[in-house]
Amino acid sequence: AILRVGHIYGPGEGAYRKLIPETIRRLLSEQPARLVGTGEERRDFLYVGDAADAMVRAWERLEGRDVGPLNLVSGRSISVRQAVAAICEAAGCPGHVAQEASPGPGRSFVFDATLAVGELGAYAVTDFREGIRREIAWFREAR
Repeated sequence: AILRVGHIYGPGEGAYRKLIPETIRRLLSEQPARLVGTGEERRDFLYVGDAADAMVRAWERLEGRDVGPLNLVSGRSISVRQAVAAICEAAGCPGHVAQEASPGPGRSFVFDATLAVGELGAYAVTDFREGIRREIAWFREAR
């Protein structure tokens, strides 16, 4: 099977320079979050534990079958602006955002999970705000 995993987030991504860990690092260092461009670009974030569970489910249910590609995503896209606002709120810094001009047009990355759900059944999808709370707690503990 071919599994396309969407935008994963959650505890353990401290070494990465992606939107969510960078925003959390900035806020925990008392710097404003960065919002480049309008922030209207959409993303389909999937909590790391949910991604792992979906992969195990694929292994168990698809063994020996030629299936794919399956999009392992939450199926609940949100704008980058909404993601940054949720991170700011969970970190206790609502509105602490510095907006910057974009060097070019932004792109949305939204995926359809219909085929994956059809093949694997409905898999867990952690609420974005809850996942963010868990990741911020992980970052605070790691400091």
